[in-house]
Amino acid sequence: MQYAHVTEGVVDYRGVLPKNWGNTSNLQMADPATLKAMGWLPLTIQDAAGLPDHTADGFDDIVTADGVTTVMKERPLTAEEIAQRDRDLVLQEIKRLEEEVTPRRTREAILGTDDGWLANQDALIAAERAKL
Repeated sequence: MQYAHVTEGVVDYRGVLPKNWGNTSNLQMADPATLKAMGWLPLTIQDAAGLPDHTADGFDDIVTADGVTTVMKERPLTAEEIAQRDRDLVLQEIKRLEEEVTPRRTREAILGTDDGWLANQDALIAAERAKL
């Protein structure tokens, strides 16, 4: 179970209940009422929707008497971020295609036994490069 430690209405720790906190030990043995009195409340994390073309952008904590809910936020990607992401995907695909051109494939192309595979692969690579 996840917990949050709240001091003066502000969350200063999120995660598994530690064994020790300050000069108090064996927190995992304490009952819920004792933990609550010490500022330890159950934590619920609400993930962001994960929309396409969005990225994580911080979180908001909602502190109530019975627990803490951390709501993950997201924001739309900027045009520059989308362009960089798309460029990175194209570069990854070019790398993948180029790695398929092995010495054996090259030898088969030189011998004329590849049925045009190398030429087709070069065309695929050229098509990806045209996207840059």
